Amino acid sequence: MALDQFKPEILSPKIEQLLEKKMVFADFCNREYEGEIKSAGDSVRILELARPTVTTTTDGAPITISAFEELQSTAQTMQINQQSYFAPVLHDIDERQSIDGVVEKIMKGGAYALADAMDSHVATVCATGVKDNSSATDIKTSTATILPLIDAALAKLYVNNVAFNEEIELVVTPRAYMCIKAAMIATDTDNSALLERGIAAKYGNVMIRVSNNIVTANAGAEDLLILRTRRAVAFVEQINKLESGRKELGFGTFFKGLALYQAQLVQPKELIIINAKYA
Repeated sequence: MALDQFKPEILSPKIEQLLEKKMVFADFCNREYEGEIKSAGDSVRILELARPTVTTTTDGAPITISAFEELQSTAQTMQINQQSYFAPVLHDIDERQSIDGVVEKIMKGGAYALADAMDSHVATVCATGVKDNSSATDIKTSTATILPLIDAALAKLYVNNVAFNEEIELVVTPRAYMCIKAAMIATDTDNSALLERGIAAKYGNVMIRVSNNIVTANAGAEDLLILRTRRAVAFVEQINKLESGRKELGFGTFFKGLALYQAQLVQPKELIIINAKYA
């Protein structure tokens, strides 16, 4: 693509696709919302409905419904405050020496940086969840202890009425993943397909993914591994600006990209933090 053929309306969807491929935390979030994002400070509503009430009769008589239940909305308002941008410049001397596709390379690099910023934000929000008490002792994370720690955290989700067949994700650090990998006796026959989706392994119904954006504690001696359902955290993001132009001073072409986004813990009972400690 030539520099004078910069088309934001074409590049924006491509950047959105790149973001989805690069994000781990943000990929497994509730993305259903109501509202429009035009600038920082705008608010959206995360769509949720309360569960309907179940009535049970024991007399065997025909059921007569005299009044229908009005489902209550449990929607939460989320204000969009996070802003990340990139603004590189391509000097004319570089432009003359550039090969075809230079704009795509700039946008790809910008998308990767934006994805990392967004994922770090979602990881920070996840770290505000409830810690699993079973790992609050001095149990060190190892091949022998990692799976029992995961099981204990899973049990807490199930006690909180998360269904056994619910889609659940566990995000771990590379060192925690190596413990999990060594602890798992049987390998999943669908590993190749899982890897294509960015999933490192599967433990029961839990998809395990690896990220370097996990929040740590005690100067890096502990990893806050995140176990959650897709409903636990809501995430909204939008590429709001893509521009290019000539620098006022000097000789070169600038590119600018702006993303607005926000994450919020909306179902705290569906997220458990496994406090993984190391020797």
